[in-house]
Amino acid sequence: MPIAIVSRDAVLRDKLLHLCSERVFRTVSVHDVAAEIQSMTDGTVVLMHVTDTGRRVRWEIQNLRAKFAAVKIVLLTAVRLTDAIRGEFAAQVDAVVPEGQSADTLIGALAVVRDGYRLVYPETAANGRDRRSSDAPSNLSKRERMILRHLCEGGSNKDIANDLGICEATVKVHLRACFRKIGAKNRTQAAMWAIEKL
Repeated sequence: MPIAIVSRDAVLRDKLLHLCSERVFRTVSVHDVAAEIQSMTDGTVVLMHVTDTGRRVRWEIQNLRAKFAAVKIVLLTAVRLTDAIRGEFAAQVDAVVPEGQSADTLIGALAVVRDGYRLVYPETAANGRDRRSSDAPSNLSKRERMILRHLCEGGSNKDIANDLGICEATVKVHLRACFRKIGAKNRTQAAMWAIEKL
């Protein structure tokens, strides 16, 4: 999946570039502001780091949408959002991710957006964990949790099996058990659940 990274913070841009390029994503371009983007292929996701919620951010989002109708936008927010502002952004972009989330969570959000879903994460608690993480069912085994985490990163059954040193058929069995326990109908729903709960 091609990704365009937008951030005024050069250090963060480099970190995001490294993170995305070491995963299964293909980084297309890196920019200070969204207005610098001149062209994008279909399916490109714009990962936009925002440090405020003012008019400039809204203007950049509107211009991106006007210029590239099929663009998918993931906001990485450096500021705490009120419920009203989070709701407003949720209507304009495909995902809103607070900066305090883990790298795996960000990669998972990109994968879920790639698959056509929308996400809005809650603010993180003081310890950096999602406040809803305690909602995760305790009936998931340690192996099932590991498989769900790999699923969030966009790994195929074969990739997960190789990483964990187990058979691909075993991964399928664990995934079916996970689907049953968490009430998911497919991999994407399971990944979305895991991103929010694990």
